[in-house]
Amino acid sequence: MIEQLSEQHKRMLQLRWIIHATAFFIATIKGNEDGDIYEGVGAAEQSFNRGSSGANAIYQGYDAARKQIKQMGK
Repeated sequence: MIEQLSEQHKRMLQLRWIIHATAFFIATIKGNEDGDIYEGVGAAEQSFNRGSSGANAIYQGYDAARKQIKQMGK
């Protein structure tokens, strides 16, 4: 018998994937630092928790980190 995952478990797995994908994409930005990754991951998590899709949450996190890196002149 195939077991269905609970909605809470699905959401946790989605969030885990979003966090890893966001960190991966931010790591490709020239001049990134750990703080930029934390900022981006936090923004992605907040976006997802407000109801954004996974793809949009990743973009929001990436964009937040990109802006922070640009602002710091790295």
